[in-house]
Amino acid sequence: MTNHDNATFSTRTLGAHFKGNAEFFANRTFKWRLEYALQDDNGNNPVDYKANYFRIDVGYQPTPEYYIFAGWEVLEGDDEQVDSMFRTPLATLHLFNGWADRFLTTPSTGLKDTFVGANGKVGKSNWQVIWHDFQAESTKFKFGWELDAKIAFKPSKRTELLLKAALFKGESGEPDVTKLWLMLTTNF
Repeated sequence: MTNHDNATFSTRTLGAHFKGNAEFFANRTFKWRLEYALQDDNGNNPVDYKANYFRIDVGYQPTPEYYIFAGWEVLEGDDEQVDSMFRTPLATLHLFNGWADRFLTTPSTGLKDTFVGANGKVGKSNWQVIWHDFQAESTKFKFGWELDAKIAFKPSKRTELLLKAALFKGESGEPDVTKLWLMLTTNF
C-alpha cells in the first residue's frame, strides 16, 4: 500500500490467523486464536524496515453467560531505528490496546500487551472487565497497566445505556489517564 499523505504509512503486510474451539461437557467451550503478520516498507516509504506482529488468545466459556480470556499481543519496534515499528494506520486500537487510548499508534520501541479479562450477561445487562500490562517490545521499558470495565443495559429492544471506564496507571514517567463514558443509543 502506498500512502501519498504520509509516506511512513506505505507498507506491505502479509499475515495469517487461525482460530478454533473445542466443546466439552455440556455448554463448556475452550477457544483459541493465533495471529502472525510480517510487515515491511513499500512504495515511497523512506524507512527500510521489517517488523513482526504476534497475537495469542485463549478463552474458556464455562456457561453460555460467562467467558474468561487471556492473551498476549506483540507489535515489534526498534528503539535504534526511527519509524521502524509495526504500523496499523487503519486499525481501531481502542478496541485492542486499552480504552484509555494510550496506544493508538505503535510506540517506536514496539508494544507488548499481556491481558486477562472476563465478560458475561446478567438479565438484560452485559458486562466486561479487562486488565492490560503494557511494555516496550525492543527495550525493558514498562509503559504501565490499565483496567477497563463496561456495563450495558437494554431497557427496551431499541435502547441501550452504556457505562464504560478506563484507568491507565503509567510507570517510568508515563502519565496516568482516566476516562469515563456514559452513552445512550436509540434505534428508530
